[in-house]
Amino acid sequence: MLSIEQLFKSMTPAEVKASLYQLAESFGLATTAWQKLSPLRAIFAVLAQLFSNVTVLQALFNQSGFLDWAVGDLLKNVAVYVYGVSPREATFAAGEVTIDNGAGGLYTYGVGDLVVTSSALKKAYRNTAPITINPNELGVVVPIEALELGSASTAASGQIDGFATASPSLTITNAGAVVGEDEETPAALRQRCRNKLGALSPDGPPKAYAYVATTREINGGVPCDRVLVRPAEGNGTIRVVVAGPDGGITGTTGDASSNLGKLFLALNRLAVPSGYTLLLSSASVVTVTPSATIYVATSAGLTDAQAIAAVAQALANYLPTLPIGGVDVGAGGAVLFRALEAVMAHAASGILEVKLTTEVDIAIGATDVAILGAPTFTVTQVAA
Repeated sequence: MLSIEQLFKSMTPAEVKASLYQLAESFGLATTAWQKLSPLRAIFAVLAQLFSNVTVLQALFNQSGFLDWAVGDLLKNVAVYVYGVSPREATFAAGEVTIDNGAGGLYTYGVGDLVVTSSALKKAYRNTAPITINPNELGVVVPIEALELGSASTAASGQIDGFATASPSLTITNAGAVVGEDEETPAALRQRCRNKLGALSPDGPPKAYAYVATTREINGGVPCDRVLVRPAEGNGTIRVVVAGPDGGITGTTGDASSNLGKLFLALNRLAVPSGYTLLLSSASVVTVTPSATIYVATSAGLTDAQAIAAVAQALANYLPTLPIGGVDVGAGGAVLFRALEAVMAHAASGILEVKLTTEVDIAIGATDVAILGAPTFTVTQVAA
């Protein structure tokens, strides 16, 4: 029986050519007598390339039949055409900033005319709605969107602090996080495909809730990426806890226009069995505010600001990957301090080590989700 690896193995032109010569020799052809530029050698070379291309296509075709082996665009095609699941694409970080005008200037900007920046992240953002800032006006809220796609432009509270567009007398900050998402990981896409199979059951198993809640085409467009279905209570109620990439899901189940209300409607329509009652809630937020020392090799040429920005970005990317309830350590959930140190230490080439001031796991309740607060870092340059 062929192994699974053999099904996915293609042949190089050289391997095909060797097989062709071996076959020709088995028929009694004196291939060693053929001259280097003879037509027969040229024909074998052309056939070798053609057959090699066929084996590459055959290997890809074979992979498409196995969810765990399909990769790249092939995995996306399997998700769409086999499981009916649309892969999530990367998003531009979006949110709001607050601008104060401390002088007498009048500022008017069309969509995209105002570009603001984060000095820590070296990223830029543009306004997504026309705005007017009157003389001495304070607290003007401006919706923004990152110029670059993905989570690298995610900015924590207070990290947007400057202007690329000339704006004398204006000051800026962001009270809330500005969050962007990377393309859905292969592991997450495979899991949603499996959850889709659960969603086909009329009995409403946990995977059905996970699939509906995390699939934006059917959940009302809500950015939900983590779902916890609580153990059955035996009284006809189903308790589900949800979270998004930036923490809790806003709104209430009674407000159909809010994100939590949209999830509530979608789950009741597509997952909750008849006769059962859904109790849906947002995960409670636990803010993680690490304090750490970053040790950087001087030979790397990494400045203090660059090291801090890289570590902060690594943390911002890591915490949204933790499940509701944190990492199970046997006696409840937690954010593991050693995991935080490892993530920070691998944030950039040249970082030798990162040590938390307090090396203690952070306890996370069963329905809690961790988000990043405002960490504090000290950089120590080490001669290395």
